[in-house]
Amino acid sequence: MCNMNDYIKKATLYVSTMLNEQVKLIPLDNDAIGHLPIAVSSEYKFFQTYLLQHPILLCFCLDSTDITPAKLNKQNTLIANKMEMIPVFVLDKIASYNLRRLVNQRVNFIIPQKQMFIPDLIVDLKRQRISDEHIYAAIPPLAQCVILYKLEKDDMNNRLKTQDVVKKFGVSYATANRTLRWLSVNNILSVEGGKEKLYLFTNIGKPLWEKALPLLVNPIERVVYSDGTVDNALFAGINALAEYTMINSEANMCYAISEEELKSSGVQTDKKYGNSALEIWRYNPALLSNGKVVDKLSLYLTLKDNKDERVQIELDNMINEIKW
Repeated sequence: MCNMNDYIKKATLYVSTMLNEQVKLIPLDNDAIGHLPIAVSSEYKFFQTYLLQHPILLCFCLDSTDITPAKLNKQNTLIANKMEMIPVFVLDKIASYNLRRLVNQRVNFIIPQKQMFIPDLIVDLKRQRISDEHIYAAIPPLAQCVILYKLEKDDMNNRLKTQDVVKKFGVSYATANRTLRWLSVNNILSVEGGKEKLYLFTNIGKPLWEKALPLLVNPIERVVYSDGTVDNALFAGINALAEYTMINSEANMCYAISEEELKSSGVQTDKKYGNSALEIWRYNPALLSNGKVVDKLSLYLTLKDNKDERVQIELDNMINEIKW
């Protein structure tokens, strides 16, 4: 890398110009740096700042010649969790094929005067300014989970901090921050505060459900079949609807489970054949369930396009009986 002081000035000017805001860098103190492994801290010069009102840790790479996307991705998660700030790696240069891999892995990075990609702040590589169009084509799984959790559970405050989502859903700080940002961009949450942001639900209860519904998607990622039993799987499909309504259950069972739970179970599956259907959900259905059956709102989203008129009648009955 070139002279560090010159490079810091160049990067600061670039970011200020691209985002049209003043950037003030504060060196990260030694006590904070001490929370990081020496193998990581020795590779960067760290500065705290705020971008788009979010706490950012700029990590100036001292030597980018040996940097790999896999290494940066691992360090990104580690730094975000340890520092509770969004890490953004400032690089002198990187090979074009590695650049594409960084983008695919959603690592925040800046190459001054060339490219800036900070997905955790919804800053697009190809644009000069932040856009209100989110870079996801659909709602992120955790964002949908947060909405449904708020609607179906009693222990989520109307005023959220990023760390609240980290603790409740067991995700990284960066993932939680990106989720809250998505929800605020899409007017599910409003934002208060400066250094320590508070995210407020703009609606609660049935108005929240009606507002969010156009954004919500079917949580089923794929369906497989098995003759085995998965201990942590929940009743899903028509069998779950039968638990909530007067519709008859089906002979062949249907269960919902997360990809992680399925892998840990070791159960053998097939794409076509098996006594039971296993719905692999984009989020863990157990996060929203109060028992052995998937939650009502997620179930509605899995069946709302079912062509059977009896199913549609019972779905309506189930939603209408909810005490918002």
